[in-house]
Amino acid sequence: MAKINSLDFNALMDDDLNSLLNQIVDNIEKSKASSNAQSLVAAVNEYKDAHESVKDNELVAADTEADFAWRHLNAFLCGAIYHPALKDAAESVKLVFDATDDPTELPYEEEYRLLADLLSDLDAISADVKKTAMVDVLIEDLRVKCDKFNALYSQFKDTQKAKDFARNKQAERVLHKELNEMLDNVNANLRVNPTAELESFASSVQSIIDKPVARAVPRRR
Repeated sequence: MAKINSLDFNALMDDDLNSLLNQIVDNIEKSKASSNAQSLVAAVNEYKDAHESVKDNELVAADTEADFAWRHLNAFLCGAIYHPALKDAAESVKLVFDATDDPTELPYEEEYRLLADLLSDLDAISADVKKTAMVDVLIEDLRVKCDKFNALYSQFKDTQKAKDFARNKQAERVLHKELNEMLDNVNANLRVNPTAELESFASSVQSIIDKPVARAVPRRR
């Protein structure tokens, strides 16, 4: 039976994401794949309009770098706790790190407030522990990327560039929510009533998801 696996939006390059969105918009209504078809199509259209307005926007580039720095640190810690030489120190750092939920999908004010709090909490950990866990450089990289975004935002605050950035960030959040709801609905429908149209829709979506995931290159917003 076909099934759509979970989707890592940040592994998608722009061209792959556009292919995925076009495939969904072209087929979701006729395949009756998901009950949120109309709101998903609206979210796709808003995302495309918002994304078009932020090409060459420094705020988007800086936010992407900060988001990736957080994900890099998170991924490293998830692996480090299984390394014999890093395990104890990494677990100490991860306990503090995990107290803050993933901030990268939040509105930017809340995201950077949480990131500042996280960095403050990480500062309280012994430098020797962080060095032993091999995350001292990654933590500093996250700090540098956050400072870069905050400096740029102070520079462009109340400008159209900042408004376009905020709109794009919100459009991404809504799109991700609608896509996740679609994935849940499609997989539930496949279990209950796996029609040929639904199976075809799921297979075509999965083929696009598999392509960038196999390449494992983070998408630049």
